[in-house]
Amino acid sequence: MTEAEGLVLVAQTAAVRTVTLNRPQALDSFTTAMHAELLAAPDAAAADEAVRCVVITGAGRAFSAGHGLSDPAAALNLQAGASQPDIGDLIERCYVPLALRVRSMPVR
Repeated sequence: MTEAEGLVLVAQTAAVRTVTLNRPQALDSFTTAMHAELLAAPDAAAADEAVRCVVITGAGRAFSAGHGLSDPAAALNLQAGASQPDIGDLIERCYVPLALRVRSMPVR
């Protein structure tokens, strides 16, 4: 099984599911859209009894350079008096659910 497009690629060989962050031009930095795709991957792997191992990796030369600063959810607004992104909210909405899902995975 292979999905060839998107911010997250999923492939499976035998019992090993490989999830690849697919933004090599940006060193696989996260975006909120990538988080949405990525969160679905461990759910699908957990639901598939044939999966015994999940590997999360990056495309290109980096695993991930962190959260992409061009993502509107994290981009600073340099205009005077403009509101700034709530990084705590970004962490709660994107990173916490992903970390909890990986922690609760029935396969490692």
